[in-house]
Amino acid sequence: MRSPGFLGYWRPLYCDQVLVGEQEWKPELLAEYELNPAIIYVLDSSFRIAWCNLAWDRFALENGGDGVLREQQIGRSAIDATPARLRAFYMAVYNRVLHYGEEADCVYECSSAETFRRFHMHIKRKDTPRGAFLVVMNSLILHEPHTGPDAPYDTHGLRDEHGLITMCAHCRRTQLPETTDTWVWAPELVRRMPLEVSHGICSVCFDIYYGR
Repeated sequence: MRSPGFLGYWRPLYCDQVLVGEQEWKPELLAEYELNPAIIYVLDSSFRIAWCNLAWDRFALENGGDGVLREQQIGRSAIDATPARLRAFYMAVYNRVLHYGEEADCVYECSSAETFRRFHMHIKRKDTPRGAFLVVMNSLILHEPHTGPDAPYDTHGLRDEHGLITMCAHCRRTQLPETTDTWVWAPELVRRMPLEVSHGICSVCFDIYYGR
């Protein structure tokens, strides 16, 4: 039975600085993951990032994420990096896969300023002599230009009383600070994300991807 699932660096046999040892993984398997066009990362039993493939860096660099390259992600908690509203969901999914061997699948949105993108996530368990790990594969399934209107707001109009901007972690829309559930598409914030951004999830994305 499949369950709904969630959303890093490696030179060949770069295993001295990752948590997944070469002796626990067949070299051909690592090579297959490394060159796979899907964004693939491995989580340990505490759901920390243990290894990531080349596609992680490629995606990060194509989207202005030079500060989140895979070498910087090793040992980072995937749960801590998840918006607070979704942590319980992903904890439950990860635990089902880890403890019961179920494979989990879901679809989620992760768009850029110019392009609507939808990904399929697949999570499976990999057993090794040192214990079980989770392999998380993110494959692009839809890629097309945005068709909706841009928001006629500048960054000042999108900041709350603390100077923060709240952006949906999925669709990248920005919440209007004077409302509880109005989110607008502001591509300039996606192209050049300010430092003062807090990530949440809008009600539309929550209902579509997590409301089941």
